[in-house]
Amino acid sequence: MNLIRFLWVCASALLLQVHLSIAKRDKDLYCSICRAVVDEVHARIGDVDPSKKVKVGSFRVDPEGNQKLVEKQYARSDVHLTEVFEDVCNTMDDYALTQAPGGKIGITRIKSRTGEDLDTTNVGYNENLRQTFKAYCESMIEDFEDEMLGLFKLENLQSVEAEICGEVAKACSEDDLARPITRLEEKKEHRRNSFHELEPTEEDEEEEIMEDEDLKSNIVEPSASKKKDKKKGQKEEL
Repeated sequence: MNLIRFLWVCASALLLQVHLSIAKRDKDLYCSICRAVVDEVHARIGDVDPSKKVKVGSFRVDPEGNQKLVEKQYARSDVHLTEVFEDVCNTMDDYALTQAPGGKIGITRIKSRTGEDLDTTNVGYNENLRQTFKAYCESMIEDFEDEMLGLFKLENLQSVEAEICGEVAKACSEDDLARPITRLEEKKEHRRNSFHELEPTEEDEEEEIMEDEDLKSNIVEPSASKKKDKKKGQKEEL
Protein backbone atom coordinates (compact mmCIF):
# COMPACT_ATOMS: atom_id res chain seq x y z
CA MET A 1 0.00 0.00 0.00
CA ASN A 2 1.56 3.30 -1.06
CA LEU A 3 1.72 6.30 1.25
CA ILE A 4 -1.14 8.28 -0.30
CA ARG A 5 -3.51 5.28 -0.19
CA PHE A 6 -2.48 4.67 3.42
CA LEU A 7 -3.28 8.28 4.34
CA TRP A 8 -6.70 8.17 2.69
CA VAL A 9 -7.60 4.96 4.52
CA CYS A 10 -6.61 6.64 7.78
CA ALA A 11 -8.58 9.75 6.85
CA SER A 12 -11.73 7.73 6.22
CA ALA A 13 -11.39 6.01 9.59
CA LEU A 14 -10.85 9.31 11.37
CA LEU A 15 -13.87 10.93 9.77
CA LEU A 16 -15.97 8.00 10.92
CA GLN A 17 -14.72 8.54 14.47
CA VAL A 18 -15.97 12.12 14.43
CA HIS A 19 -19.48 10.94 13.66
CA LEU A 20 -19.35 8.14 16.22
CA SER A 21 -17.63 9.53 19.28
CA ILE A 22 -14.66 11.77 20.06
CA ALA A 23 -13.99 9.44 23.00
CA LYS A 24 -12.78 6.83 20.50
CA ARG A 25 -10.18 9.18 19.08
CA ASP A 26 -6.98 7.89 17.55
CA LYS A 27 -4.15 8.14 20.08
CA ASP A 28 -1.42 8.86 17.53
CA LEU A 29 -3.44 11.63 15.94
CA TYR A 30 -4.37 13.09 19.32
CA CYS A 31 -0.70 13.24 20.28
CA SER A 32 0.23 14.90 16.99
CA ILE A 33 -2.53 17.49 17.34
CA CYS A 34 -1.55 18.21 20.94
CA ARG A 35 2.03 18.89 19.87
CA ALA A 36 0.80 21.05 16.98
CA VAL A 37 -1.36 23.12 19.34
CA VAL A 38 1.58 23.71 21.69
CA ASP A 39 3.72 24.68 18.70
CA GLU A 40 1.06 27.13 17.46
CA VAL A 41 0.72 28.77 20.88
CA HIS A 42 4.50 29.14 21.11
CA ALA A 43 4.50 30.78 17.67
CA ARG A 44 1.78 33.24 18.73
CA ILE A 45 3.73 34.14 21.86
CA GLY A 46 6.86 34.71 19.79
CA ASP A 47 5.00 37.04 17.42
CA VAL A 48 4.12 39.52 20.18
CA ASP A 49 6.12 42.73 20.38
CA PRO A 50 8.18 42.46 23.62
CA SER A 51 7.45 46.11 24.37
CA LYS A 52 3.69 45.58 24.35
CA LYS A 53 2.25 45.89 27.86
CA VAL A 54 -1.08 45.25 29.53
CA LYS A 55 -2.46 46.57 32.79
CA VAL A 56 -3.48 43.91 35.28
CA GLY A 57 -4.92 44.06 38.75
CA SER A 58 -8.06 45.51 40.27
CA PHE A 59 -9.91 48.23 38.40
CA ARG A 60 -11.87 49.09 41.52
CA VAL A 61 -11.16 52.52 42.96
CA ASP A 62 -10.14 52.62 46.61
CA PRO A 63 -11.36 55.35 49.02
CA GLU A 64 -8.38 57.48 48.03
CA GLY A 65 -9.32 57.33 44.34
CA ASN A 66 -6.53 54.99 43.26
CA GLN A 67 -6.59 51.77 41.27
CA LYS A 68 -4.29 48.89 42.07
CA LEU A 69 -3.00 48.30 38.57
CA VAL A 70 0.41 47.20 37.37
CA GLU A 71 1.85 46.88 33.88
CA LYS A 72 3.25 43.59 32.67
CA GLN A 73 4.18 42.10 29.33
CA TYR A 74 1.23 41.31 27.10
CA ALA A 75 2.79 38.03 25.93
CA ARG A 76 1.83 35.14 28.23
CA SER A 77 -0.67 37.29 30.10
CA ASP A 78 -4.14 35.90 30.89
CA VAL A 79 -5.67 38.21 28.29
CA HIS A 80 -3.22 37.17 25.60
CA LEU A 81 -3.34 33.41 26.24
CA THR A 82 -7.13 33.41 26.45
CA GLU A 83 -7.31 35.09 23.04
CA VAL A 84 -4.83 32.57 21.63
CA PHE A 85 -6.77 29.58 22.97
CA GLU A 86 -9.99 30.93 21.47
CA ASP A 87 -8.45 31.02 18.00
CA VAL A 88 -5.76 28.32 17.96
CA CYS A 89 -8.02 25.52 16.71
CA ASN A 90 -8.69 27.52 13.54
CA THR A 91 -5.06 26.91 12.58
CA MET A 92 -5.97 23.26 12.05
CA ASP A 93 -7.15 24.39 8.60
CA ASP A 94 -3.46 24.72 7.74
CA TYR A 95 -2.66 21.08 8.53
CA ALA A 96 -2.88 17.82 6.62
CA LEU A 97 -2.53 14.14 7.42
CA THR A 98 0.90 12.59 7.06
CA GLN A 99 2.87 9.54 8.12
CA ALA A 100 5.10 10.39 11.05
CA PRO A 101 8.40 8.64 11.84
CA GLY A 102 7.81 5.06 12.98
CA GLY A 103 4.84 4.61 10.64
CA LYS A 104 2.37 6.45 12.87
CA ILE A 105 -0.15 8.88 11.46
CA GLY A 106 0.06 12.52 12.39
CA ILE A 107 -0.51 16.01 11.07
CA THR A 108 1.86 18.51 9.55
CA ARG A 109 1.57 22.14 8.55
CA ILE A 110 0.99 22.60 4.81
CA LYS A 111 1.00 26.41 4.93
CA SER A 112 4.14 28.17 6.05
CA ARG A 113 3.75 30.92 8.63
CA THR A 114 6.23 33.02 6.66
CA GLY A 115 4.74 32.51 3.21
CA GLU A 116 7.09 29.96 1.62
CA ASP A 117 5.64 27.26 -0.64
CA LEU A 118 5.95 23.86 1.03
CA ASP A 119 6.36 20.50 -0.66
CA THR A 120 3.02 18.76 -0.06
CA THR A 121 3.75 15.70 -2.19
CA ASN A 122 3.29 13.09 0.54
CA VAL A 123 0.38 14.43 2.56
CA GLY A 124 -3.32 13.62 2.54
CA TYR A 125 -5.77 16.49 2.69
CA ASN A 126 -9.52 16.56 2.62
CA GLU A 127 -11.81 19.43 3.54
CA ASN A 128 -13.72 17.12 5.87
CA LEU A 129 -10.56 16.29 7.80
CA ARG A 130 -10.67 19.78 9.25
CA GLN A 131 -13.65 18.67 11.29
CA THR A 132 -11.58 15.90 12.84
CA PHE A 133 -8.55 18.06 13.57
CA LYS A 134 -10.66 20.84 15.05
CA ALA A 135 -12.73 18.41 17.12
CA TYR A 136 -9.58 16.95 18.69
CA CYS A 137 -8.15 20.42 19.29
CA GLU A 138 -11.32 21.88 20.78
CA SER A 139 -11.75 18.85 23.02
CA MET A 140 -8.25 19.30 24.40
CA ILE A 141 -8.66 23.05 24.98
CA GLU A 142 -12.01 22.52 26.69
CA ASP A 143 -10.65 19.81 28.99
CA PHE A 144 -7.31 21.37 29.92
CA GLU A 145 -7.50 25.13 29.31
CA ASP A 146 -6.79 26.09 32.93
CA GLU A 147 -3.76 23.80 33.19
CA MET A 148 -2.44 24.97 29.81
CA LEU A 149 -2.92 28.60 30.77
CA GLY A 150 -0.88 28.13 33.92
CA LEU A 151 1.93 26.27 32.13
CA PHE A 152 2.29 28.74 29.26
CA LYS A 153 2.70 31.56 31.77
CA LEU A 154 5.95 29.97 32.95
CA GLU A 155 8.72 31.36 30.75
CA ASN A 156 11.44 29.20 32.30
CA LEU A 157 9.63 25.88 32.01
CA GLN A 158 11.98 23.50 30.21
CA SER A 159 9.36 21.73 28.10
CA VAL A 160 5.76 22.93 27.97
CA GLU A 161 5.10 20.27 25.36
CA ALA A 162 6.16 17.44 27.69
CA GLU A 163 4.07 18.84 30.54
CA ILE A 164 0.91 19.42 28.50
CA CYS A 165 0.97 16.53 26.04
CA GLY A 166 2.71 14.05 28.33
CA GLU A 167 1.53 14.79 31.87
CA VAL A 168 -1.67 16.82 31.60
CA ALA A 169 -3.48 15.53 28.51
CA LYS A 170 -1.79 12.10 28.57
CA ALA A 171 -1.73 12.29 24.79
CA CYS A 172 1.89 11.34 24.10
CA SER A 173 4.39 8.86 25.43
CA GLU A 174 8.03 9.70 26.10
CA ASP A 175 8.96 8.01 22.83
CA ASP A 176 6.42 10.14 20.96
CA LEU A 177 7.80 13.34 22.45
CA ALA A 178 11.37 12.29 21.65
CA ARG A 179 10.57 12.30 17.93
CA PRO A 180 10.82 15.63 16.12
CA ILE A 181 7.62 17.21 14.86
CA THR A 182 7.09 16.44 11.18
CA ARG A 183 7.71 19.58 9.14
CA LEU A 184 7.51 19.87 5.37
CA GLU A 185 10.47 21.14 3.41
CA GLU A 186 10.30 24.23 1.28
CA LYS A 187 9.35 23.47 -2.31
CA LYS A 188 12.41 23.41 -4.57
CA GLU A 189 12.13 25.56 -7.67
CA HIS A 190 13.63 24.39 -10.95
CA ARG A 191 16.00 27.17 -11.91
CA ARG A 192 16.77 27.86 -15.56
CA ASN A 193 20.35 27.55 -16.73
CA SER A 194 21.77 31.07 -16.87
CA PHE A 195 24.10 30.07 -19.70
CA HIS A 196 21.50 28.73 -22.14
CA GLU A 197 21.52 30.02 -25.73
CA LEU A 198 18.56 32.13 -26.73
CA GLU A 199 16.90 31.53 -30.09
CA PRO A 200 16.92 34.69 -32.25
CA THR A 201 13.59 36.47 -32.41
CA GLU A 202 12.01 38.09 -35.47
CA GLU A 203 13.03 41.50 -34.14
CA ASP A 204 16.64 40.36 -33.87
CA GLU A 205 16.59 39.12 -37.48
CA GLU A 206 15.11 42.41 -38.71
CA GLU A 207 17.82 44.36 -36.88
CA GLU A 208 20.52 42.19 -38.49
CA ILE A 209 19.05 42.86 -41.96
CA MET A 210 19.00 46.61 -41.28
CA GLU A 211 22.60 46.51 -40.06
CA ASP A 212 23.65 44.66 -43.24
CA GLU A 213 21.93 47.27 -45.39
CA ASP A 214 23.62 50.08 -43.46
CA LEU A 215 26.99 48.46 -44.00
CA LYS A 216 26.33 48.14 -47.73
CA SER A 217 25.30 51.79 -48.00
CA ASN A 218 28.54 52.84 -46.32
CA ILE A 219 30.69 51.03 -48.90
CA VAL A 220 31.85 53.61 -51.50
CA GLU A 221 32.03 52.26 -55.03
CA PRO A 222 35.12 53.53 -56.95
CA SER A 223 34.28 56.28 -59.48
CA ALA A 224 34.47 55.74 -63.26
CA SER A 225 37.52 58.03 -63.59
CA LYS A 226 39.40 56.07 -60.97
CA LYS A 227 38.58 52.86 -62.81
CA LYS A 228 40.02 54.34 -66.06
CA ASP A 229 43.17 55.54 -64.29
CA LYS A 230 43.62 52.08 -62.81
CA LYS A 231 43.27 50.42 -66.26
CA LYS A 232 45.65 52.98 -67.81
CA GLY A 233 48.24 52.28 -65.18
CA GLN A 234 47.96 48.56 -65.82
CA LYS A 235 48.55 49.11 -69.61
CA GLU A 236 51.62 51.29 -69.01
CA GLU A 237 53.12 48.60 -66.83
CA LEU A 238 52.65 46.16 -69.66
